[in-house]
Amino acid sequence: QKQRQKMLDAVEKGDDIVTIGGVHGKIVGFKNDNKTIVIKVDDKVNLTIDRTAVSNVKGKGQEST
Repeated sequence: QKQRQKMLDAVEKGDDIVTIGGVHGKIVGFKNDNKTIVIKVDDKVNLTIDRTAVSNVKGKGQEST
């Protein structure tokens, strides 16, 4: 549980993540004092999820410019 919390605290913009529901996306922003995460799942398609919905960080990415 501590390891999971550490992973959730370390996510940052540009990371590729998988949600507990199996949705894959790249973090593009944060809302509500970092309690929710905005992920890009496709061109022009962003989703807002709870931080606790992150299941896995696939890769530490760099924010695209």
